[in-house]
Parts: sequence; C-alpha cells; structure tokens
Amino acid sequence: MTAFPSPVGGASLLLSFRLHTRTVVIIGSNPLAASRAFSALEADSSVVVIAKGGLASACDELKWRAQQDQITILDFASVPGTSANADVDADAVALDAYLSSAPSVAFVVVTDTLHGDVRRTHSSATELAQVCRARNIPVNVTDTPDLCDFSFTSTHRFLDAESGEPTSLQVGVTTNGRGCRLAGRVRRDIATKLPKDIGGAVGKIGRLRQLAKQKATSTPIPEDNEDGSVPTPNSPVPQRSTAEHDSENAVEDIKRRMKWVAQVSEYWPISRLAMMSEKEMENILDGHSGLPRSSGIHKAEGSQHHPGDSEVSSLHSLSLTALEVRGRILLVGSGPGHPSLLTVATHNALTKMADVVLSDKLVPDAVLALIPPHVEVRIARKFPGNADGAQNELMEAAIEAANKGLTVVRLKQGDPSVYGRAGEEVLYFRAHGYEPVVIPGVSSVLAGPTFAGIPVTQRGAAESFVVCTGVGRQGKEVKLPGYERGRTLVLLMGVARLPQILETLLSSEIGRRAGAAYPAHTPIALIERASMPDQRVIFSTLSSIAQALESVGEQRPPGMLVIGWSVLSLWATGDVNVLDEGAEAQDGERVARWLDGKGWRICEGLDVGWGGIGTDVCQARLAFAANHSREQRRLLFGRCDPQRCTCTTSKSFICKRVYHQRNILSTVSDIWATSSQSAFYALAKSRVVAGFAEAAVLRNLQGLTKGSLTIITPRKTYHFPNQPSESPSTSETAPPPSNFDEPKAEIVLKNSSFFLRLAASPDLGFAEAYMFGDIDVDTDQLIDIFRIFVLNSRTEAITSLTTSTLAKICSVPARLTAGRFVGSLQNAQPNISAHYDLGNDIFKAFLSRDMTYSCAIFPSLDADLKLGEQDLGTGASDDALCDAQHRKLRHVIAKADIRPGHRVLELGSGWGSLSLLIAETVEDTTIDTITLSVQQAEYVQEKIEGQGLCGRVRVHLMDYRAMPAEWQHAFDRVVSIEMIEAVGTEYYETYFAKIDWVLKKETGVAVIQGITIPEGRYDEYVKTEDFIRKVRMSLRDCATSATNELVLTVFPGGILPNVTLLTSAINSGSSGRLLIESTSNIGPHYARTLREWRRRFDAGFTPSGDDKLGVIERALREEFPDVMDGPRGKEEIEVFRRKWLYYFCYCEAGFTMRLLGVQHNSSELAECELRVGDAKTLKTFANL
Repeated sequence: MTAFPSPVGGASLLLSFRLHTRTVVIIGSNPLAASRAFSALEADSSVVVIAKGGLASACDELKWRAQQDQITILDFASVPGTSANADVDADAVALDAYLSSAPSVAFVVVTDTLHGDVRRTHSSATELAQVCRARNIPVNVTDTPDLCDFSFTSTHRFLDAESGEPTSLQVGVTTNGRGCRLAGRVRRDIATKLPKDIGGAVGKIGRLRQLAKQKATSTPIPEDNEDGSVPTPNSPVPQRSTAEHDSENAVEDIKRRMKWVAQVSEYWPISRLAMMSEKEMENILDGHSGLPRSSGIHKAEGSQHHPGDSEVSSLHSLSLTALEVRGRILLVGSGPGHPSLLTVATHNALTKMADVVLSDKLVPDAVLALIPPHVEVRIARKFPGNADGAQNELMEAAIEAANKGLTVVRLKQGDPSVYGRAGEEVLYFRAHGYEPVVIPGVSSVLAGPTFAGIPVTQRGAAESFVVCTGVGRQGKEVKLPGYERGRTLVLLMGVARLPQILETLLSSEIGRRAGAAYPAHTPIALIERASMPDQRVIFSTLSSIAQALESVGEQRPPGMLVIGWSVLSLWATGDVNVLDEGAEAQDGERVARWLDGKGWRICEGLDVGWGGIGTDVCQARLAFAANHSREQRRLLFGRCDPQRCTCTTSKSFICKRVYHQRNILSTVSDIWATSSQSAFYALAKSRVVAGFAEAAVLRNLQGLTKGSLTIITPRKTYHFPNQPSESPSTSETAPPPSNFDEPKAEIVLKNSSFFLRLAASPDLGFAEAYMFGDIDVDTDQLIDIFRIFVLNSRTEAITSLTTSTLAKICSVPARLTAGRFVGSLQNAQPNISAHYDLGNDIFKAFLSRDMTYSCAIFPSLDADLKLGEQDLGTGASDDALCDAQHRKLRHVIAKADIRPGHRVLELGSGWGSLSLLIAETVEDTTIDTITLSVQQAEYVQEKIEGQGLCGRVRVHLMDYRAMPAEWQHAFDRVVSIEMIEAVGTEYYETYFAKIDWVLKKETGVAVIQGITIPEGRYDEYVKTEDFIRKVRMSLRDCATSATNELVLTVFPGGILPNVTLLTSAINSGSSGRLLIESTSNIGPHYARTLREWRRRFDAGFTPSGDDKLGVIERALREEFPDVMDGPRGKEEIEVFRRKWLYYFCYCEAGFTMRLLGVQHNSSELAECELRVGDAKTLKTFANL
C-alpha cells in the first residue's frame, strides 16, 4: 500500500472564523482587551467586555468604543448570579450565569492575567476556563498556555493601495508559543515583501467570483476550490463549442466560470489583477464571445491550442488586455561625487533600472560614466538666472517620460533632501499622478569635510553643527547663524557669494546674522569638488579667505564652506582643547601654528590612502578614453550625445570597446582590402576574367577523389569528380555513388565573383564568398565542404589552388601586414576588444547560462545529434551544455588542486564562470581575475556584487604584462582557459615568465587550457592569413573602418601554438623552474561544443513573441547603431550572421578532422599544470 506522510505533532490547526452572528466575550478592560475587541469587531462579531469596575475601569479605547455603541461593557459585580460564597470564585459564577443567558458566544478571551496593577490569579483563571469548557466554548487565557484552547496569530490586514481602506486579505503567523515576538517580526517581513496592491487584487477577484455565480441555481457552488473538484487551476476543462454552449445548464456554466476565475487567480500578475475593470471581468466571464484578442495579448502559461480556437476562443488561454502604460520616477542622490560613494540603490537605479536620466549639471562625469549607453541622459541647463526655468524643464521632462511608461531617474548631487529641492519635485510629481521614490545619497555636508580631514563634530572642538545655504529661493539672501565657539557652520552654495557672506559673519551689526559676530581669526575651509581626484581645499581664516581664493585663480565648482574650530582640530598632532576654559586667549597662537604663520594653506587631490579604494570598471573606462579628440571618441564609443557632451574632455564618454591605432600597416591593409574587394566585383563583371577564373577553379576541382561536391551555377551544374551536365533542368547525370561516411555538399552560385575569390585566395576567398552572399550553402553542409577539402588536401586539386601564381600574388599584402595585429601591449587590448566586446547580450544568446566560452566536457560526444529538432528547440540541449561546462570547470579546479585558503590568479576572466565557481565551491579562497575586455569586466563585477563575493573575487582590467609588483610570488595557483591563443608567438616566453613570477616558490601550480595546432602544419600556418585570424572588412558603404573592424574580424592577432613551441617557452621563460607534469586531452569535445553554440546563435536571429527582431539582431542594432541602422543595415547584419556561422562550422570541422590540437598521436586538448621549484612542476596543456 502507498506510504503517506507521517504527521508530526506540535503544530496548530489554523482556521478562519465567520463571526457575524456570534459573540466574543472578553474578560478584562486593559489595552490588550481593546486590541482583542478590535480584531473581533473586524470579524463582524458582537463584543461583550466583562471587567471589574465596568466602564469606569476600562481603558480609553474601550470607553470610546462603548460610547460609539460598538461594544458592550459589563461590571462583574452587576452580572446576575454573582456569588457571595468566599470559597467560590465570584467571577467564575458570574461568567457562568452570563453564558447561560447568551447562547451565541463563540469564544471567551481572558486578558486580565497580564502583569499589571490588578492581575487575575492563576486559580481564578483556571475556574474561568473550566466554566467555558463545561459549555464547550473555546477559551484563551493570556500568558497561560496550559489553559488555552486556541491562540491568536500575529495578524496583518492589507489595505487597498488606492483607497487606503482595509481589504479582506489577512495574514496570520503563529510560532505555537515558541516565539511570540518573533512571530510579529515574521508577519512584518511577509507584509512588506508582498506587493502593495495585493489587497486590491483580492477585492477584484472577489468581485469576479460574484459575477461568475450570478446565475441563480439551487445547486450549491463550491466556495473554497473554485473548480469544484481538486485544488488546482490546471484540471482539464472540456473544450466548448457554440452548439454545446446552448445546451449547457446553469450549474455547468457557473462551474466553468469558476474555473476561469481560478485560472486568472493563478496566472495573472498581482498588479494586473488589482487593475481589473468591471468590463474586463465581464469579458473574462463572457460565455459567448470568449476573450478579446489583440497584438498585446499573451497566452497564459500552460495554455494549449485546440482545433477550433480560431472560431471559438479557448478559455484555457486567458488573455491580458493592453495595460495603461505608466512609468515611475526615482528621485536619486548621487553623493558627493566619488563613484564608490554611490549607494547600492542608486547604483542599481542608474545601471539597471533607468530608461531616462535627468541629471543636475553638478553631477560629476565619473558618475555619469556608469550609466549604460542605451539610456538617454539629459543635463540640467541651470545657468545663472535660469535655475528655476531649468528645474521646471526637467520636472516636465520627467512627467512626459513617465507617461510613456519609462523609468525616470532624477539624479541630484549629494542627498536630494539637503538643499536639493527634492520637496518641490515630490509635490510636483504627486500633483501629476506620480509618487516618486526618494533614494537618499551621501550628503556632501558630511562627506566633503571628511574628505578634507575635518570632523563636523569633535569632542573638545565642536559639540554641534548647523547646515545653511548661501542663497535663498529666487536668489534672496538668507539669515546666517551667529558665532558659537562650540558649533561648526557648513555653508552650501556660498562660494559665489563669499564677500557678502564674510561681511554678514564679521559685521558688528546683526543684520542678516542671528547672533554674535564671528572673530576674524575663525578657521575656515573652502572645499571644491569634494571627493573627486581634483579636489582642492583652501584652509584659512575669515579675514584671509577671500584673498586666498583670489590667489588660486580659476574656481572649481561645486564648492562649500566649513567654518569653526573643528577645521583645525585634526591637523597634524591635533588641537582638541579649543573648548577648555580660557582657551580663547590662545586662539592667535593656535591659528598661527595651524597655518605655519602664513595666511592660508592649499591642499590638492585626495589623500593617498584613497588610491585603489573604490576603483571600478568605470575608472578604467575613463582612462581608455584619455587623449582622444571628440571625433575620435565618437568613433570609439558610439554616438555622441550632445545632452551629455558639451566639452572636449574624454570623461563624458563611456568606453565600451577599444580599437586599433592607425599606422602604416593598417593603412596598407585597408588599401588592399578596399582595392581587392572592389576589384573582385568589377572583374567578375568581365566575362573573360570570370570565365578564366571559373575554368581554372573547375579544372583544379576535377582532381577531387574523396567526397562528393556539387556546384550549381545559373548555366550548369557541376559534380565532382563527375563531368558537368548541360543544365540543371536537363541533366540526367547523377553524382557518382560514394561511401556512406564520405561527405556530400552542394554549393549554389549567386555571384560569379565566387570563382575569382577562390582562385585568388582559397581560404579567405571561400569565407568571403559565403559571408557576402556570393554563394548559398546549407549550414550543416559547410562542415562537409571543409571535410571534402581536408580529405583532398594532399591531392593536386587543392595544392594547385593554394600555390597558383594568382594566389601567391594576392597573399603578398597579407604577409607584409601580418604584424598589424601582433600581440604587443599596444595591440593586446584592441585585439581582445574586437571579439569579446561585441556586446554581452550577443554572447548570452548562444553560450550556456554560466557564460563559459571554451570547450566543454560532455558525457557523450554526439548525443546532441540524436536529439530531434523539437528537443533541441525546447532547451533540452541547453542543460546538457551547462552541465558540460560545469564538468570542465570542476575538472580544471580539481587538476589545479585548489584548496581552502588558496589565493588564485585567473588569466583571462571570460565572463567569470571559473572564478565564481572557485569562490562558491572552495571555501576561504580569494581570486584575482584579469581581462582586457571592458564588457567582460563589467559583467563579472556585476556578478561578483550580485552574489555577495566582493571580498573574495576581484576583477582587474589589466594586461598580464602589467601586473602590480605586490603580486610577485603571491599566488598559490594560476589558472587560464583559452587565453594562450591571444598571446602571440613573440610573447610566449614572457607569458610563462609572468606565471613563474606570480606563483609561490616551491608550491605553486598552474593549469593552462589552450588550442594547439600540429607541428607538421605550423610553419605553413604562421606564414598565411586564415579566416580566424583576419577577415577582410566589408567596405559596402560602412561608416568607419573602426566599426567594420569590430563587426567583421574574428580573432585579430590570434595565433595557435604547437606543443613543442610551448614546451620550449615554458622552460626558457621560467629558467627551468616550471616543469610539465601531465597533460589531459579533451579536444574531441570541442566539436559538440561548437555545434551547441551554432544552433543557439542561429536561433538568436529568429523573432520571438511580439518582438520582430531576434535577440542577437536587436543587440547588434543597440551596440552598433551607426552601421546596423544605416542604409545597408540589413545586409551588414546578414554578413555578421554568416561570418559567425562560418566560424563555428570552420572550427567544428577542424576539431572533427583532428586538424586542431592534433600532435602526432592525436593529443588534442591538454591542460597544463605548473609546479614550481623542486616539486618538479606539473603542467598540463590544453590543446583544443
């Protein structure tokens, strides 16, 4: 027999009671009794309070409710049946007498057992409880669990978000007597985490239920389970036709409606339920017309399509009609200026939530640089005399954007509520129907003095502080506080009116000052651009500050003034005796000592201790943009937003990617690309040239001996190794039979330039022909074409193509400019950026969920080929890829023997999957990971923060040759996955020397995974330019060569090593300290990894739902609007798609045919583990 769960005691049976015809009796008249009375009243119960002294002794709330006739209060002495027998509890007798005359009592609650002036004894409470039990009335005795039949939960009743009225939704929490105080906390947590409009949603569902049951029937309709059978909204509902509806009786109709109510309750968003109108409810329950269909309607999760749905709407699918689009407004404080002082809430608002940012002009560039490039940014035009106009302009813009459904971030300097005019904006937005969320910021009132080394309060120098503004509303003067020796005065927006402020503070006449005049020698600090790298602080006295400010020349707004003895209290050895009795007599000497006898002191920049604190990707981005002209920055960083950039400083831009510097090699390369590209199309129009190229290529292809290749031209169809037929329509010649395992492929010619490209450069020519649409080839057959050429690579058919005179001539420019992408410090970052900074959304579309971009390890190499297309499309393969990537990462961690307490360096962050997995699975480890990709670093930093790993994982935008000195011999382990391919032949020794340099002596271990090429192919490989290392740019009306380089190159500067070369570099780079201990081979797994990526990538161009663009096409348009939205945008997108499909197929064929990573005995992928010193260093090399 089936085993069912065994009950575990100690819980309560939670019930809700309807008390509208019942009475609750409460014993006692204290505040707790009032609370119990209120709860009973909300349950529509009658309430009778019985207490000693009756109304006179009741608490204020009970008296008020009695006066309002909400409750009845009785005195025990006046209740009939009170006993005068001293041996019998008089209250028990009185209660028994009352209960005998009130048969509708549901509960009795005893509250006067609480500690207080008059407390009921335990024996008396026991007798009261016995009276209740004798009459089968449940009783609760406060603070006496052994006498209780029930207990009260900690209850919250939700309010309607619009009306503020209580709703029918309640939440009760009980700990069954184990933690009453904790129950209240849990209740509060639940209430705050549920949507605010959930109460209104319950009310709307209640109304929907009423409408569903409007038809009169004598058959009872279930109340609790709306489907009338099982408590699930997914039980089948028979599909109804129009004819069946006519014969449906009232009960069936109501049951069906109640099922629809259950569906709505289960699947619609809470916010959508709360907004249902009466008309929408009628549409939902309309049994004739079904639900409205529109472009804005989505089927509910779990819905199915049935025959006839087009004629009769299926009520399995409940639609959401279009919502009124409403945005939201966030009023956000940006802090004093330093990006690291942004609150987490502000950072999220700017980087993850904002559609539009409306910023004050004083918000520094470093904060604006954090805002993603797709977010619109407007800067307030608050010029002198235009402050109010600019303020109104931004408020109107906020309302306009919010009405479009956008999230608006109104960004203010410091804290919005500290002279930030937040109140005006809150009232304005509220008047226009929006309640803004105000996010506090770190106020410059506190942060500015702190950065200047000034405490606004300091024991012995300043007991209080006051904050004022130097200018009032509409420029009016404000009254400043008078002098108090123990008080610090902080003045905002006062530097521009410094002369007037000094006159007010020093004048013997009170005037605009409330209190005594300030002594002329009072210390003052003028702080400009607080917390920013160019911060400047002028220390002086009230008598000399004007002259000091004049001496420094140009001002640096924003500025603030700090006045008082706290200004000098922490200088040098400090002075905290200012408030001592008689200290005033030594003020002159005190000030002279502080200023070294001079009139002022100027301090530039931040304290050196701030170096490295708060360093983030933003600062690295800004550094990349340095020393470029405005036009260069436009090309580098995308569109220049005139609202954000009104100057020539690079800091107003966000560096998303880095391009190669222009030089003579790049110029030669571009000239060759331009001329050759044009020449191919021009010469292809010549019948003589095109015919010559076609004849030459076809003649060579006659030598194919393995596989079957068909080329279909407009005039003829060619079969290789067969002879051509006359035409596609009249051909009776079939290709020769081939072995089952031999590849077969078909090429359809679209442009005659194909033959010319192939004759000039077989590898690049074929790639370009496919990319530019000169030929059509099924994606899967691309791999077969590569296999055919590999199988015939030693035949005259292929060798004659690659060694022809034309091919040699065309390869000269490529060989001469091969050094353009060499992996130098200057080129390294542009090389990486060209591939990895395409945009994180593009890589998300085809990588596994953990964003691992390297060879996985599968339990089966070809299981994906056995899955049907339907399975692949539903994500069945996605879990397999993610599992395989995790398997590989765990393999690397195990190979490196990473242990708790280890410090690990990762060379090449990728998107952080390895470093994050190490932190998650090996406790007490710290990981530093470096990358040259801006967008990878940004993504990894977000993951680190999101997973709470900021103290353990650090991402650095850094070249491996630029690691800081303190990293020398600091790491227990070094791991690197598929980064070696970007190093370059000239730098292998440097690479391994750096690994040796960072590893701890004697105990260090490194694991390196990388792709290798067989020794036998290496010499030829390094002399030629293949598809992976460089693709010629498409010059079809594209805006800039920089953009095309990014869109159309694959891995510029990349080169695959061979194992012999690496072995030598390891030995020489480390002076023999690094020794190879083992290798492991995972190369065959790369073919399947590439297939998985290719399928996802291709699917990323397929629109889904209402979106007319696939996720990758949308990402491309957002990342490269100048190109993708240009006149040739669709063509360029297709070129990009074909390039990547070609790349995946090209590599898959290489691994399938063992041309990549094959080293003599087919040891393709090896991971190198390095041990240092006498331990005979282990190195496993990953040759993919």
